[in-house]
Amino acid sequence: PVKVVDTLPTGMSYVSSSPAADSQIGTTVTWNNLGSLSTSESRTIYLIAHIDAGASGTLNNTANATGKPPAGDNVTDTDTADVEVIAETGINVSKTASPTSGTPCTNVNFTITVTNTANCTLDPVKVVDTLPTGMSYVSDDSGGIESPTGTITWANVGPLNSLAVTTITMVAHIDVGASGTLTDTVTATGTPPAGDNVTDTDTADVRVLGPVINISAILTKSSDPSIVPPSGNVTYQIYFNNTGDLTLTNVVITEYYPEGVTFISASPAPDPGTNNIWTWEEDLRPRQSGNINICVTVPEPWEKGYSFFESGGVRGEGFLMVSKELSTGQKPYKLTNVVTLTCDQLFRTATAFTTVSGVPGTSMSITEHGSGIYESDESLDLCTRNRSVSIVKTTNAVYKPTTFSFSKSFVVNFTPKWKQDIETKNCLIDSVIRKRITGATYIDDETRSKADNTSTTMAFDSTFNGSLYIDARTNDIAISETYIGEFDVFQDIEIGKGPIPSPSPTPTPTWLPCPTPHP
Repeated sequence: PVKVVDTLPTGMSYVSSSPAADSQIGTTVTWNNLGSLSTSESRTIYLIAHIDAGASGTLNNTANATGKPPAGDNVTDTDTADVEVIAETGINVSKTASPTSGTPCTNVNFTITVTNTANCTLDPVKVVDTLPTGMSYVSDDSGGIESPTGTITWANVGPLNSLAVTTITMVAHIDVGASGTLTDTVTATGTPPAGDNVTDTDTADVRVLGPVINISAILTKSSDPSIVPPSGNVTYQIYFNNTGDLTLTNVVITEYYPEGVTFISASPAPDPGTNNIWTWEEDLRPRQSGNINICVTVPEPWEKGYSFFESGGVRGEGFLMVSKELSTGQKPYKLTNVVTLTCDQLFRTATAFTTVSGVPGTSMSITEHGSGIYESDESLDLCTRNRSVSIVKTTNAVYKPTTFSFSKSFVVNFTPKWKQDIETKNCLIDSVIRKRITGATYIDDETRSKADNTSTTMAFDSTFNGSLYIDARTNDIAISETYIGEFDVFQDIEIGKGPIPSPSPTPTPTWLPCPTPHP
């Protein structure tokens, strides 16, 4: 017989052969008997092997043939075949500039990124940067060498393993007299273990801006006073100044008044037919400035005025919560005043804020909640012009727990007893009257209360089983009554406007203070 054994090198794998091998163990492929061979006769085996990933260098394949003659010892022979593994090579270079534009004498930071995209190590890796005319090399962080021709060379930034990245930061200067777009070019060249070198090129553009001309202006605005009462006067001061190096042309100042203010006067006077536009007659030269003073009147309190009326009745059984707040006072608010400066060269804006102080008034709060049978008729009336607020209310309530089933079998039991709290405040005459019933099993009540420019009144007839608290106060008068149990209480309380006596030592409750001081 004739036996052939082929030994594949590390880095290669058996795929197939013709004729088929009798065995294949690891990298050893064996044909036990190719048959008889006559003198000078030959046989051919075709073997296909695969170069494995990661293989490199020269791979040596060895074949051994052994033949047995009719007599005597076996004969044998060996031969080899070499396969040179060619690496997959590649390199990438990219370049960015920051900033991408600048005036002469500006320094630009260039970032050069080199990436080995091959599956082998590149060494050396050479980088060459070519600066354009109009730019000069300043420095870098990787030891580049500048040549007289304006190129910067890094002889070897490697070795770079497969997919490794290295970065170079270089600073260049935009020369005086440079103009247009300057294009910087970089080239990276890598040497693999075998085969040709690989190379890549990228560019980055820098746009040269014209010489710097300082075009600027200051526009400020203030108000005096910063807090003003309704119907009071406010003076706005506008200041503008050309802080640049260029004359400003066609300068126009435009004032945007807040809604409701009334123009009174201005110095200098606005353009004819307007009260908010000033066209500067002359160009505004560098370092030249100007002032405008404007006087306006802020709106009167409740300038438009409003009224509110509600009337209705409720009858039913269940759980209720009621809360109502009415007020004729006016809270402090802010006026925002804006001014603009426009010209051929630029646009500026400035803002001033003025707080209009609050105005005292009258107010009323009504709170009710409880569970059971409830019946009530009520009318509420409010008018801001005479600062009046009033209520007429009858209530009949009997306590009874309430059970309510919501969706998805969700059940809630309501068990609070009845509470009614009516409070009337009058910050015009510094007075307050309050009636509060809590924890009641029943309430039969009729209440009338009113507050206006001159008085605060509350009259009620209450029959209840629970707790009743009555409180009436001015600056020097304090009345406080508490009834716990079952009572029928009738009271008529009136507080009128008159001379304000000396302060009372009785402390004022936390719920009394008015939002603004008495005028």
